[in-house]
Amino acid sequence: MPARAIRPLQLLYAAIGAAGLAAGAMLLADFPVARLPLALFFAAYAVAVWFKPALWLFAVPALLPSLDLAPWSGSLAIEEFDFLLLVTVCVGYARLAPRL
Repeated sequence: MPARAIRPLQLLYAAIGAAGLAAGAMLLADFPVARLPLALFFAAYAVAVWFKPALWLFAVPALLPSLDLAPWSGSLAIEEFDFLLLVTVCVGYARLAPRL
């Protein structure tokens, strides 16, 4: 059975998802505290959401109260929960590419 060809629309969805993740990585690189642990956590979360998409329905509400480092980071404009939502949306968008 021949392998399926990747369609241009699938590449577009994947590129948009990857661009969002790259923007998140650049923002995280400038984050004041716990860059490496947060980067590892969000990378593991991205892999988990890729393989088990329904996980975000549990993870987002469960992590809302625990992902708040604002008292230590002093960052009020961009918080850790923003990164969580960005990873969730970008991985979900790349995963929902049309399967034509």
